Amino acid sequence: MFPFSPGFPLQGKGSKFKVSEGGDSGSQSTNVMSIEIPVNAVYSIPAGPGSVFLGAGPYVGYAVSGKYKWEANIGGEKESDDAKIDFSGDDKDMNAFDAGINFLAGYKLANGFLINAGYGLGLSNLTPKNDADVKSSHRVLSFGIGFQF
Repeated sequence: MFPFSPGFPLQGKGSKFKVSEGGDSGSQSTNVMSIEIPVNAVYSIPAGPGSVFLGAGPYVGYAVSGKYKWEANIGGEKESDDAKIDFSGDDKDMNAFDAGINFLAGYKLANGFLINAGYGLGLSNLTPKNDADVKSSHRVLSFGIGFQF
């Protein structure tokens, strides 16, 4: 009724924001691929032909690749660029290590089919020390369907 649910998923995380002021505008998107190790404690409650499950637990992650893209329209001049995110060295763009807490809930039928939703609350500051005025962390909302043997 109260098993642990470890994993080793490859996670895609990203963000996008837009800004507009006067006649100028811009946008930036960031995409990061991370390997995570979650260790969730999951509690199952029998309900109808299956069971409801609730879980939570810590995770640690390491970014293996990333890229950002930006576009701007300033004074009628359009500019854009994309580049890989650097996770190492003194001039790195983002810290590679991440840690946080996962929360999950779902329903599993007796035949193994399941649906779930989860939320990952990142607790690590991903901004490198060379940019001390800015703090950033991951917040991930996920939905899934699957089959458990």
